[in-house]
Amino acid sequence: MDMAASYGGYSADLTRTVPVNGRYSPEQREIYQIVYDAQQAGERQVKAGAPVKASSDSATAVITAGLARLGLIESADAKIAPAVRKYANIGVRIEDDYIVTAAGFDRITSGAPREMDEIEREMAVRAPLAGRDSALIEAHKRIRP
Repeated sequence: MDMAASYGGYSADLTRTVPVNGRYSPEQREIYQIVYDAQQAGERQVKAGAPVKASSDSATAVITAGLARLGLIESADAKIAPAVRKYANIGVRIEDDYIVTAAGFDRITSGAPREMDEIEREMAVRAPLAGRDSALIEAHKRIRP
């Protein structure tokens, strides 16, 4: 889910990746955890006056190490093809908005759960989706074959 808003010259953007069936598969959990850990690594570098590159570099290092550990990018002891099959069709985005302060930062999108267990709990208490709208599905197929 990618949500955005703007008002009075300010804009906000929030993204969460949730499992369609309400529970993350083991493979989805592994990918999600890498993205979550990368976001936290980037957050640890946020300080007033600090270069944005420090945050970006920190997050990139976590992603690189995580993808190598899973065998999705080359490393000395990884076979790529099996890993690509295992993690096919999994994508994760976690996006938040921040205000940098003298004391660090405030995550102003803190009301939306970002940890997997929190998301699964939220999804478990929601009413199940109604039946699929076949007309809407057919319309979507015509737009995107």
